[in-house]
Amino acid sequence: MAALGPHSRPTIRRHSGFPAIGTRGMSLPRRRSPQKFQPHPPQPPATRTQKWFGGTSILLSRTSSTWASESQRYRTRARRTRLTRFVFSLVAARSTRSLTERRITHVLSVCTEAIPAELPQSGIQHMRIPVEDVDYADLLIHLPSACQFIHQALQAGGTVLVHDVQGISRSAAVVAAYLMWTQRLNATRALETIRRARDQIWPNAGFQEQLVLFELCQYAPSPMNGIYRSWRTKLEQRLRAAGML
Repeated sequence: MAALGPHSRPTIRRHSGFPAIGTRGMSLPRRRSPQKFQPHPPQPPATRTQKWFGGTSILLSRTSSTWASESQRYRTRARRTRLTRFVFSLVAARSTRSLTERRITHVLSVCTEAIPAELPQSGIQHMRIPVEDVDYADLLIHLPSACQFIHQALQAGGTVLVHDVQGISRSAAVVAAYLMWTQRLNATRALETIRRARDQIWPNAGFQEQLVLFELCQYAPSPMNGIYRSWRTKLEQRLRAAGML
């Protein structure tokens, strides 16, 4: 092997499978551009109603159909969570500014207290179920019309506010009935779905029983329905015995 002089350039011969390396540097693999992180599960696009929480009753609104079409699992979950995510108080329901800011198009009042949305000049579609928060109140007979009101509003792209006074019993029972009717959930699962969004909801014992009856009546209680008629008769007998009729 010849001796290397001060100005000579050492080289390494090319061997099979290896690149030639000289004193000027070495060949490096080409850098790959970083890949964008793809979150899983896919997130729904931001909507005006997904930016606000608080209060004491229940707001219903539709989510993006693009998000809902991603997969069956996320579609089912989106349908359930969009109904129970936002809550309001009676004070908020009476605030025209609050209704305007959140673009409320329909209000369902499950109480007897008056609100401005009842007035024709408000431009808001309003429905009232005049029941008190007592376990002997007949909410059951009103559930089919309430479900239809909510469903038609959502199908038209509206935003529905369902409220009572405290947002604990009556409004929660109505929204649970809507979940039962549209998703074919039983009463327990419907209430659990709402409770995940608002843990303090608790329909009184009479309303919980009526949600079970709502399913037994095939979501269509009426004076002609045997299950409803039997329950109503027993209720009236108890009220008479207690001197309340």
